[in-house]
Amino acid sequence: MKLSDLRIGTKLGAAFAAIVVMTMALGLFAWSQLGAINNNVVDLASNWLPSIRVLGEIQDTLGQIRRAEGQHVIATVPEEKKAQEERTRKLVQLLGEQEKRYEAMLTPPERPIYAEYQQHRQAYLASSEKLAALSSQGEDKLPDTRAYFNGEARSTMQATFADVQKLADINLKGADDSFRRSQDRYAQTLVWVAVAVALSLVLLQLLAWLALLRTLHVILGWRPVLLVPWVFALFTPLGLPGFAWWAAGLNSLPMLAALAWVCGDAILLVRTGNPRYVWTGCLAYLGGLLFFEKSAVIPFTAFAVCWLLIYVTGTGSLKSVWRKGLRLWLGLLTITIGWIGVYLLVVNQKRWTLDLAMTWELLARSVTHGLVPTLAGGPWDWQRWAPASPWAVPGPAVMALGWLVLAAVVAVSFARKQRLGPVWLAAVGYVVACQVPIYLMRSSKFTALELAQTLRYLSDLVVVLALLAAVAFCAPNRSKLLDDSPRRRIVVASAATLF
Repeated sequence: MKLSDLRIGTKLGAAFAAIVVMTMALGLFAWSQLGAINNNVVDLASNWLPSIRVLGEIQDTLGQIRRAEGQHVIATVPEEKKAQEERTRKLVQLLGEQEKRYEAMLTPPERPIYAEYQQHRQAYLASSEKLAALSSQGEDKLPDTRAYFNGEARSTMQATFADVQKLADINLKGADDSFRRSQDRYAQTLVWVAVAVALSLVLLQLLAWLALLRTLHVILGWRPVLLVPWVFALFTPLGLPGFAWWAAGLNSLPMLAALAWVCGDAILLVRTGNPRYVWTGCLAYLGGLLFFEKSAVIPFTAFAVCWLLIYVTGTGSLKSVWRKGLRLWLGLLTITIGWIGVYLLVVNQKRWTLDLAMTWELLARSVTHGLVPTLAGGPWDWQRWAPASPWAVPGPAVMALGWLVLAAVVAVSFARKQRLGPVWLAAVGYVVACQVPIYLMRSSKFTALELAQTLRYLSDLVVVLALLAAVAFCAPNRSKLLDDSPRRRIVVASAATLF
């Protein structure tokens, strides 16, 4: 069986399963890598760094013993010499305690050098005792004392210090290796997570556009004109900000898939009465709500698309749409009521504004600088002030071209098709409805108008416009001027390619 032989629903299920499996694999991979990084950090914090600290203390204690020897040599009265001998005794005791702490952290590479250190340290302490005895014999032995101090006592001390330095070098290298391994793991994890995130965005986008293709097929069948709304949805810059980074994609793309899927299930339920579409529609809607609160518009959009399709084709009425799809409408309504209750309990939303003037300005800016230029492939230019989202910066040319395209589409649609008034009203209504709640929740008198140019919250409008365009193509013709012909197919394919 070829991939092209599979039903769209099967492909959608496979895409969703791939996303779930990839998300689980990403979680397991991140967990294992974090464990490896944590092991390196624990090794660094519990072994190498404490060993370095204790070796520093040992080195300091040995230095104090050496200074006590010098003070003993230059002391002129017995009391001073006794004081230095007592000081040396306490320092040797402290050295023993420090060595016990260090021995608990020994690693295999350190053991041979530590054995050498113990031999040299023993020799050094023995020479220290001999030096103290020689120094205590008085000024008559002062030349011999100085010679011994600068000779054997110094050489044994230097050998001991050299061993401590070798041990410190081993621990410094171990700390560097642990740090380097942590950095390498972090870099590898970052790369793989970035790849997985990018791949998940692509799969989510594929899921959304396959769901849209399914619903367009439900409305239009496999006709060349299907390319018009689908190519517009695939390539319009209007949907780009909803896909530009993972957080935005994780919000919008599941909603787009749920929106297209529920609309398709609603149409099929009204047509066939198959109860399967009630369950799949409700599950898809619930999945969309888990990612984006804006998914609450899906039931109303699905009902509107169903009614408009029935209206333009003249195959039913508003009452029949309600009656045939009642199980789905009640299921979606029940889910919406339950979700609203949970949302109000969990989310503390206190940012509603009543600045209607600012809301109107933002809405108008989103149309003139956002929606209309994208009809001509705009905005052609983007700007960004970190850390804000990028926003569209259309020039006068693309804005004028966008208005011309809009005027041409409106004129041709009314000249070619009948019963399109409600379809256009639904498109205008959704443009307002999909933005006003966002502006009321996320704006104030200090909000910059560039918020309306980010286009992030218009990605669902792409799906709705594509579905409404498909519905419009089902309306009865006013004339035969643009009926299906090889010339029209060439024009449609060329326009889609150009866009």
